[in-house]
Amino acid sequence: MKNIKKDYYIIWDYAMDSPLEDLECFYHYTTVIEFVNTGFVLNDTQEWMCLTHVPLVWRKKISEAIEKSK
Repeated sequence: MKNIKKDYYIIWDYAMDSPLEDLECFYHYTTVIEFVNTGFVLNDTQEWMCLTHVPLVWRKKISEAIEKSK
């Protein structure tokens, strides 16, 4: 899965047990830091999750979606 990098994060929603946004929507860690520093807050069921920590089934789906969007 060449599109899955440790520098990129998604918003994971534990209530839905899936990514919150579209599968090809991810953020570089520097953008996540900017969001946090400017007061962006996730709700109680959401968390920033590194793409390398997303469950394998979702990593495959995300990688395929990224590949298709190129």
